[in-house]
Amino acid sequence: MLRTSLRTQSHLGPALSGALEALELARWDELPEAQLPWNEIADSAQLQGCSEADAFWDRAGRVGDDDLDIKRAA
Repeated sequence: MLRTSLRTQSHLGPALSGALEALELARWDELPEAQLPWNEIADSAQLQGCSEADAFWDRAGRVGDDDLDIKRAA
């Protein structure tokens, strides 16, 4: 209801604009749980000889580059 009220205002100052932005960003709490390919990440970590966190971080940095398969040099 607050979001709707703020959107109907013709002019929002910086504080109210920030409040509206915060409300929009808070929507992620309302979304379903993310489904992550943990098996693929675990396999990638094992191939690279690193932790799953490192493999996940590596994958997160490759947005839109699904065909790239980085493997640790032997």
